[in-house]
Amino acid sequence: MIPFPPGPFNVIYADPPWRFAPWSHRGEDRGATQHYDCMDLDAIAALPVADIAAPDAALFMWVVQPMLPEALQLINAWGFTYKTVAFGWIKIKGAAGQQYLFADSGSVRKGLGYHTRSGMEQCWLATRGKGYDRLTKGEAQVHLEGIREHSRKPDHFADAITRLTGDVPKLELFARASRPGWSVWGNQTDKFGEVA
Repeated sequence: MIPFPPGPFNVIYADPPWRFAPWSHRGEDRGATQHYDCMDLDAIAALPVADIAAPDAALFMWVVQPMLPEALQLINAWGFTYKTVAFGWIKIKGAAGQQYLFADSGSVRKGLGYHTRSGMEQCWLATRGKGYDRLTKGEAQVHLEGIREHSRKPDHFADAITRLTGDVPKLELFARASRPGWSVWGNQTDKFGEVA
């Protein structure tokens, strides 16, 4: 395992590489395993996140719709308590990275899904101890933006976390780019270079 950076961290931002079985083989060529190594719940839960989190900390964690119960288990395994959905990313057709103020149903990108075709992702907020001192009340929960590379989240969300939490030690788990003011961990931390 790649060693974790030394903590403690007041903010942990994670996009776990969830492994889950597809219902059919038709979508396998578009799934996460084509882009990065996935991990089962036990392997992700065994990571020493609780050891590097500060006594008062916030966890912002991306979850996949078919595994919401497992996401709750992971939050608990890492020593946090679920609070709310911090962010919802509505994926819009169009230019990668382009932000939108509104969209109609025809402009939402339809991805894979078991029952309905997903066009959004959730980032949950969990805390331990006192959590964090919220510095602004102006951050919106819902954000509309075009997609980039597979599973790459808009920079908007890390920026929003910084606006919410301020200049505290922050760690991005399973990072795919470095980011000023943040520590990063994962096996693809230089995949997209440095985010400005």
